[in-house]
Amino acid sequence: MKKILFIFLLLLNLFPLSLKAQELEWMRSYSAISPHGANKMVIDTNGNIITLGEKNGGALLLKYSPLGNLIWDSVSSNIPYPIDIALDRNNNIIVAGGYGNMTITKFNSNHIFQWQKIILGSEIRNLYVDSLGYSYITGESFDGSYNLFIYKLTPAGDTCWSSWTFDHTSGRKIAIDNQRNVIVTGFAQTNNGDIITIKCDSNGVQKWVKTFDGNIHHGAAPYDLKIDNYGFIYITGVTIDSMLIILII
Repeated sequence: MKKILFIFLLLLNLFPLSLKAQELEWMRSYSAISPHGANKMVIDTNGNIITLGEKNGGALLLKYSPLGNLIWDSVSSNIPYPIDIALDRNNNIIVAGGYGNMTITKFNSNHIFQWQKIILGSEIRNLYVDSLGYSYITGESFDGSYNLFIYKLTPAGDTCWSSWTFDHTSGRKIAIDNQRNVIVTGFAQTNNGDIITIKCDSNGVQKWVKTFDGNIHHGAAPYDLKIDNYGFIYITGVTIDSMLIILII
């Protein structure tokens, strides 16, 4: 707690704060009998907001207009433990979830079901949809030990390719660069815990693997991954003996 407070105060000193008041445009709440919540959100090309949460063990999807009017709401019981949501260029909605078995489900913008893919023995951590509508998924599968996996699906839900890496690894974030190379960062249960980053080409052929040695920091784990227009890869995360790390590859 002392470290967190120190960093917060340091940031206050480094960056001047604007005291200009910000006006709230609108706020909406969604009520239901059973507990629920929204933990992911996307915005389509029309400015509509789609939130993803969980209700009764299924995926709770809410779509609001830019003015905050509820367009539709839906609970999809065939998407257990919803994890992530993304949109394609046509505003179709792709939802990923599952615990033990992974589900990837596609709806159109009006929440009409298109298809669902189920992958047994796998748990998803992150979903990415590119400009052509291909879906990329990472997480871990379990076959005696955890293994980081990467899946690429067509816009119709067919498997383009899949890849599994080393034992005792788990994918956390996935992204695509301008050359459609696939980059995944995750956690490797080596030493005290390393950050592992993998780059594959668009056909799933591995180009390289890099690790950040968590042993000298008593363990490390990634939180987020971004790629700039020049192909540089930025990873943020945490180590046991420090609050924040930023890797540039």
